[in-house]
Amino acid sequence: MPQLAVLGACPGAGVRASSARLRSAVFPKGVLTHAHVGFIPKGHRPAWACVPRARGRHRFAPRQGPPQSVARGPGWVLERARHRCHPVSMPAKHEGPMQGLKGPRRRAPRALACSRALSVLAMLAMCLFSALARAAEPWRIPVVFHVAERDGQAVAPASFIAEQLAAANSIYGPLGIELVDSEQTSLPPGHAELITRADRDALAPHVRKGAIHCFVVATLMDVDEPGRERRGVHWRPRQTPSPSFVIVSKISKPYVLAHELGHFFGNREHSKVPGNLMSYTRTERPPFLDELQVRRVLRTLTAMLKLGTLVPSVNERPATP
Repeated sequence: MPQLAVLGACPGAGVRASSARLRSAVFPKGVLTHAHVGFIPKGHRPAWACVPRARGRHRFAPRQGPPQSVARGPGWVLERARHRCHPVSMPAKHEGPMQGLKGPRRRAPRALACSRALSVLAMLAMCLFSALARAAEPWRIPVVFHVAERDGQAVAPASFIAEQLAAANSIYGPLGIELVDSEQTSLPPGHAELITRADRDALAPHVRKGAIHCFVVATLMDVDEPGRERRGVHWRPRQTPSPSFVIVSKISKPYVLAHELGHFFGNREHSKVPGNLMSYTRTERPPFLDELQVRRVLRTLTAMLKLGTLVPSVNERPATP
């Protein structure tokens, strides 16, 4: 195999390359202007080598003896044992006028760059697949209905609950939220009529984390305007650190539960836009949520799921024979 030799040249040195191939290696501050790299036939030994000295000058020395490596100061290392030439990095500190010089920068191997690109693509694919799976399977949020009783009968029939739940799902279903009737319980007759704030706070012991709790009562009075009856309210207990809940009166229209759930999911203020779900003014068209309200709903739901305030129910799979 041919031997690879490096013949250094300084300005005015008059040294010629021994091969047609020429590769330049530029060094800072003109320590070495260039280096001639060529292929020398087997059996031929280059006579001279340019080696940088400690003070920045150049010295031409004849090579004698067996093949050996030459490395002095910044520049190139000549390994004649295996006939190859490669750059050497400068140390952090160097004495003399060549202080602070650095060798050629090594590039990252192509295999490492390819592996990094593949890992990034894999992460993007995982995010895409999770988003598609999230869009295909909505969150199934359990709703527990507490129905007050009067004279041994529920104040509202089961069709009332089904109507309220269907109207709410028509609003939140397109957002990836499916409200599920997970349980229905009975309330004592003492909770059938809610007049004061204390009456509302008395419902807190029936609330537990993991689901939305909706209380269906016969009468719900306004605590700020005496004598005014309300259809629904989103209530936060004042004394007990209990999660908030929703109260719906039996005289409520279909979208009252959806309206109160809008407050439950972070939209505290009412809207002045007619037809908006958070507005008191209804139109002939179904109510809607604007873009800002939708973002609040999704952000609040995400926080509740993270804190464990809501725990989505798992789809029931049929038993395999």
